[in-house]
Amino acid sequence: MNFTPPMTAAMPDMLELQYELESKAAKWYATMDIANAFFSIPLVAECRPQFAFTWRGVQYTWNRLPQGWKHSPTICHGLIQTALEKGEAPEHLQYIEDIIVWGNSAEEMYWVCVARFWYQRGCRGGFSKTDPPLAKAEPISASVITY
Repeated sequence: MNFTPPMTAAMPDMLELQYELESKAAKWYATMDIANAFFSIPLVAECRPQFAFTWRGVQYTWNRLPQGWKHSPTICHGLIQTALEKGEAPEHLQYIEDIIVWGNSAEEMYWVCVARFWYQRGCRGGFSKTDPPLAKAEPISASVITY
């Protein structure tokens, strides 16, 4: 019999994350919400049959990690964490599919910490070098990365 073994997600403690974030002496913060990252994670061919479904008499299967599957957040979180730990990531906090980075200026936050980091990893679109940093009075929300 085939079955999917249970996975345990390493959920960070929200209170610990709050204390750690408050301890930073930064003036600017950027949040990246990469919730749709599931759809950028390909499934190997051997795993696809377990995601098969029938609709209007035709059988289909997912080719990418589907949203709604109970292990998708755990797998996605692990892959993101692995990518961030490869040494080039700015100092950051991660909570599931949200990543928070900080710095002393809007320029540092946008170009150095956010855009360049993801651009180097093959994410194209959503930002360009000609885009100005966000207004000085507005907090940065860098939810501009597309897949």
